[in-house]
Amino acid sequence: MNENKDTALSFFNHFRAELRSFIGLDLEFIPSNKEHELIEYQLQSNSIQDVLVHKLFDRLLGKVTTVLSNYYDRSAEFELQQLISVVEEIALLIIFHPHIDKQKKLKPYAFVKLLKDISTKTYESAHTALGFFYFKAKSSDIQQELSSYPFEYIPLEFPIDIRGFIADKRSLKLVDNEHISLVVNHNFFVTGFVRRQTECNTIRSVVLNLYNEIDEWQLRQLYYEGMYEYISCKTTKEEFESTAYEQFMSDIHMQLQKINKRNREKKKAFPSFQFIDINNSDINWYTDHNFTLRLSNGSWKVKHYLAFKSMFLEIFLPYNNKEMVSFLMKGTSAFHQSLIDLTVKRIDKMVNLIKRLGQAGKGALFIILCDSPCGATHEPVLFNTALQQIPASMLLRGSTSLQKFTPIIKQEDYALNILRCDLSYLELISTIDGAVIFDSSFNILSFGELLDVSNVRTEALGARTAAAYAGSRFGIAVKVSQDGDVVMLQNGKTLIEI
Repeated sequence: MNENKDTALSFFNHFRAELRSFIGLDLEFIPSNKEHELIEYQLQSNSIQDVLVHKLFDRLLGKVTTVLSNYYDRSAEFELQQLISVVEEIALLIIFHPHIDKQKKLKPYAFVKLLKDISTKTYESAHTALGFFYFKAKSSDIQQELSSYPFEYIPLEFPIDIRGFIADKRSLKLVDNEHISLVVNHNFFVTGFVRRQTECNTIRSVVLNLYNEIDEWQLRQLYYEGMYEYISCKTTKEEFESTAYEQFMSDIHMQLQKINKRNREKKKAFPSFQFIDINNSDINWYTDHNFTLRLSNGSWKVKHYLAFKSMFLEIFLPYNNKEMVSFLMKGTSAFHQSLIDLTVKRIDKMVNLIKRLGQAGKGALFIILCDSPCGATHEPVLFNTALQQIPASMLLRGSTSLQKFTPIIKQEDYALNILRCDLSYLELISTIDGAVIFDSSFNILSFGELLDVSNVRTEALGARTAAAYAGSRFGIAVKVSQDGDVVMLQNGKTLIEI
């Protein structure tokens, strides 16, 4: 790479807006202080702890800089406007590296092109809903690897070029990702079918639950690692009662050992296939990088749900807060472990709801109040007590408007918690016009609420976006758009967009 840093910085930062749309975070390139590097990146956000940035984004951003460096080296040969999409290059590098033969790279690119074409097709006026298990490693024993999942693998006598299936329109009806999916090998030939077993969940549900379970354990690991690093580096024993401090750090260390062991086991069981889901004209490509790549309306986006969950957890159980640390130290190991586990499960349920809405093309708005300085509680909360937490200034009419619908979000006299709700039920109340309001323990306080947007400049903003900005003054606002985009806001500022 040319050593002219100013030219390089200008070139790299030219893609800043495009990368922000792709990754969901504002990425700025700066001169590197490292001897063998010209450029490095920094995130323009105070909402993510440094330790989390490196653990969640380094692999992804490493691929970003690889592609941009390659573009920079070739930039003298082309006009900038003639270069193919940098985001498409990054997406393909994420998907296929390192199982891509440079001499035959047109094959995987042609496969992606085929998927794009398929996603626009219809059968009897219904959108295509195809599914694929893609084994990108040449050495994969497909029969053996699929045997550990609750599916039935039906191999073909001879592999068939995928175009031979797609050309037959019956495939667009049969391969629905609920009952039947195709299995594609490293050469992009169909080797067989995956069939749903009797009484089993849909194929899509089984695979997504697998990814969710892996995410849940990694979320615990990220949180405990961040807490251990923060307390050991940013605090001193003198700030806390000495015995409690030492016991607490010992407890965290023991938890990390258990979680790391569990994660190593999970990684060994991690599927060697990539799962591809075509639904509602969108392509969702589940990679082995803890995030999904989505192609919608011709644009690639990173759906980094693990980062989304991590930010939620750090907001509602903020370990970089002396009050929170003191609160946790007062309890036993079992107390703070169960509190963290409970919050992880609530956040996991919340984000699964957000995923489900986005993939179904349903818009929604959630406001989670930052009502407790020490995060979530174990105990159920009386509904009338919980309802009083909603600031009157937040609501258009100055008070909640549920009235006769109040009983459906109560359990006896208590507020209904997200963990006690079926996802279909949550989806139902989320799609009523207006906001769903939770407290910091994810108890449902109200739904279908119109928010006061009088203090928000609404020019060029849709009604739901304006309400999200208004609601973010009182907690965390999450807006789900009908096109599947999701944005998290706090105090009128975007934390992450996926």
